[in-house]
Amino acid sequence: MQKTSIYILLGILLLNAFPSEAQKNFNNWFFGNKTALSFNQSPPAPMSGSLLVSYEGCSTMSDDDGNILFYSNGTNVFNKKNQVMQNGSDILGNLSSTSNSVIVLQPGSTTRYYLFVVGASNTFLPALSYSIIDMTQANGLGAVIEKNIEIEGNNFEKLAAARHCNKKDIWITIKMWNGDEYHSYLLTSAGVSPLPVISNTGFQVTGDENNAIGALKFSPDGKRLAAAYAGSMNQVEIMDFNNSTGKLSNPVHFAPLDYPVSGSYRGVYGLEFAPGGKLLYVSSNVDPTKTAELHQFDVSLAGATAIKNSGQLITTRSDWFAGGLQLGPDGKIYLALWRDSALSVIEDPDIYGPGCNFNYNKILLYKGSGVAYPSESGLPNFVASDLVAQYANYSFYTERTDCSSKTITGKISYTADLDSVRWDFGDGVQSTLLSPVHTFPAFGEYTINLILYRKGCTVAELIVTTLQSKLSLTSASTNLPPDMAICEMAEIVLRSNASDGNYLWSTGETTDTIIIKQPGLYWLEKTVQGCSSRDSILITQKSIAKVHLGNDTTVCVEKPVILRAPVSGTNFTWSDGSTGPTLTVTKPGAYSLKFENASTCVVSDTINVEVGNCEIYFPSAFTPNGDTRNDLFGLINITSAKTFELQIFDRNGQIVFQSRDQYQKWDGTKNGKRQPAGTYVWLMRFKPSRGPEQIVKGTVLLIR
Repeated sequence: MQKTSIYILLGILLLNAFPSEAQKNFNNWFFGNKTALSFNQSPPAPMSGSLLVSYEGCSTMSDDDGNILFYSNGTNVFNKKNQVMQNGSDILGNLSSTSNSVIVLQPGSTTRYYLFVVGASNTFLPALSYSIIDMTQANGLGAVIEKNIEIEGNNFEKLAAARHCNKKDIWITIKMWNGDEYHSYLLTSAGVSPLPVISNTGFQVTGDENNAIGALKFSPDGKRLAAAYAGSMNQVEIMDFNNSTGKLSNPVHFAPLDYPVSGSYRGVYGLEFAPGGKLLYVSSNVDPTKTAELHQFDVSLAGATAIKNSGQLITTRSDWFAGGLQLGPDGKIYLALWRDSALSVIEDPDIYGPGCNFNYNKILLYKGSGVAYPSESGLPNFVASDLVAQYANYSFYTERTDCSSKTITGKISYTADLDSVRWDFGDGVQSTLLSPVHTFPAFGEYTINLILYRKGCTVAELIVTTLQSKLSLTSASTNLPPDMAICEMAEIVLRSNASDGNYLWSTGETTDTIIIKQPGLYWLEKTVQGCSSRDSILITQKSIAKVHLGNDTTVCVEKPVILRAPVSGTNFTWSDGSTGPTLTVTKPGAYSLKFENASTCVVSDTINVEVGNCEIYFPSAFTPNGDTRNDLFGLINITSAKTFELQIFDRNGQIVFQSRDQYQKWDGTKNGKRQPAGTYVWLMRFKPSRGPEQIVKGTVLLIR
């Protein structure tokens, strides 16, 4: 069966709406072994297509609507088409570095990103460096425009980022080797600060390179920093962080485990703060019976002893190795287990003790072609403050409860510390309400500006922040095409008729296009501008029926046979390639027809057409001059003779042409030599289907 592709543009019928999240920049995770997870739905769903392979650290970035922009394993940058980004190879990170990278949008920009990376502890003097990515390049796929700019070397494989108290700038913090120093650099609209803020904690980590392994994590409020030191150290250090000055203070350190690390096991490894910042989770693997342990500590208590005594063992296992911990955009904490096929989840991380609701292997991961172990030790690294709205940079969005109306509601990501606001909707109307309801005069494109006034890092300071966003306000009342019934089930491409928004198909896919290979009911749900829309299409396969073209018959050239489709229908295809409802037959052969009607696929049987008892007719003259008109001499119509022979003689009685094929004709030559003009005698012997052999003769005039 010939394979064809049918493209169907799916119009979207908007049915209802639900409130949109403020931002979805961290809704796509690319990690492990070609593994990807989308948080654009709940629970998060696996995605296919990832090219990222990393044993530990990685980083991803999406746009405000939750569409992936790019991702990195510290050595390559991949664009949203799962291709290595332009100039995106040979980045100076390392696939086996605990926190090898983090992606940060440059303050004041909407298109320029910094990718910070660090090396691994087993490399010579691993360094902190950055590359700059411009998303206006390469037709919106992005390009690395500056690469591998080294800031400082001789540091651990620890890298963390948090917001400045102004909610605009970003602190980038690393731990230095063979000392007690932490270095924090500030990224502003002007770039990276030339000199770091240096903090001495008194806790020196030296010796075995494995002691450098382990996570470095800020609390979401940017007020605490925790560091895990694996290997023979097997310690956790917790410090206060002044997110205005970049200084660390009040360090405490403790051994989370009451037992030593055995052999080549790592010890403490992953860290993550609960969204409220009070509780800290620590993952570890120490010996063959405790390859995956998860502990919880109350870090709001004073002193290392109190923190250590608050410890709760959340789970222990011996079948997997504990990996990294990461707070998700849904407020849950996810745990990676080395070479597992799923992520485990802490459902309520702000609850002390077993009430945190740990679910082992909750989120199954996609197993790509040839990928036996989708999970490795790492999960994506993010700016910690941006995962909780009240600590992130401000953002705003709009909702429509009636997705075919011109009325929107303005929403700000966090309003508790705002003094006042001013909205400008781009149509001449302004508002000072925190959450205004506004009706636009017409559908179209609008630029919305929002000015925020809030208290700054000091009591007397007032910070003014201006945000801008473009709104494409469209009426979304289109429908799907009618349900489809088809004859031959080939590949059918279902495609949305819009290019923006987030997609969820009934198949679980999240792209704007899917390919189906069997009948069924398919639906697409699309979320854009705060609206959820869904429509469906039913694809069925028609039944097959056979009909008869008629009894076998005969044909003569001067009396052609007309074959007709026995019932009305469409998409006619005759066995000779003709496409009409009728076929005029002038030659013998076997003929069949395919076509369809409203309910069935109709396939005819075969009708055989033979040569009938046709009258014998020869032309009286021919002109073999190559003009394609009367160039040949022979039997005009085909007979039903069982035997046949034609002979042509010149004036001397010599045979110039002879054939037993009724279809073969004389071209006026003998052995390739042109014969002269004149009269020639022809003689035909044939035996009809009934009766004795007959002889017919006559003359023909060859004209030159």
